[in-house]
Amino acid sequence: MSRSGKYTVAGFMQDAKRILETDLPLAEKQAEIADRMSLLSQRDDLTRFAIPIGPADGSTQNFLLGFEPPFTLLGLSQFDPHYLSPVHEHGDFWVIACGWRGVDRWDMYERKDDGSIAGYADLELVDQIFLPRGRTTWMPPPPRSIHSHNNETGALNCELIFTAAEPMKVEDRLYYDVEEKTCWPSLFPPATIFPGTRWPPDLPGHHLHAAETCDHGRADAARLESADAPGPLGRALVSARAGVDALFGRSNCPSCNLIDSIARLAPARG
Repeated sequence: MSRSGKYTVAGFMQDAKRILETDLPLAEKQAEIADRMSLLSQRDDLTRFAIPIGPADGSTQNFLLGFEPPFTLLGLSQFDPHYLSPVHEHGDFWVIACGWRGVDRWDMYERKDDGSIAGYADLELVDQIFLPRGRTTWMPPPPRSIHSHNNETGALNCELIFTAAEPMKVEDRLYYDVEEKTCWPSLFPPATIFPGTRWPPDLPGHHLHAAETCDHGRADAARLESADAPGPLGRALVSARAGVDALFGRSNCPSCNLIDSIARLAPARG
């Protein structure tokens, strides 16, 4: 909880890491993490703490809220009005979802064939899961780890997404045409949504969520510019800038490159 009494992104990430370190079966871990996602979803201001990281092959935009290497990620996935995602494979790449804005519908499929015929797939619709705000679900293991997102409304849908699973290989990330009973690689590498460093970046001497200390950060930056002083604060800002560089410097996303360019305008001091 923050000083305001609200459950925070940083608090959620700490709770999730603690749960993942227990000896509980995976399904029980997922259930406990899902409960905390439901609590976090009651905040109206989650995008204030998020960085846009671009679309994926099953969503029209994504926002990064938190990341701990190698694979622990919390984000927001957005689905534009009337967007129906391709039916796609998750394999062992499990995710937990929680409704936040609008109502996404997960159409869940089971693969009935054995995958031995290239390009052929026989899928059966086995469930439809509606995700209004606060409701959670998580991806089951194969052969039912296949789904689509469905926004059949005229408004944006947005849901919290959490995972700590290793992303699947690009050749295993399949698209499916249920009617034609065909499948093919999506060619979207899921690993690209994972940054190369912790987010928010570590700030030496600062233990609060970076987004929750932005006002202090602006004031500190102003003092640093006026005093032209190195020391702990200067090193902290240099560390933060290095985190931004590591996160966005290799991105092909125009929004990320814009942020990267802005971050590089001010020379590093330390």
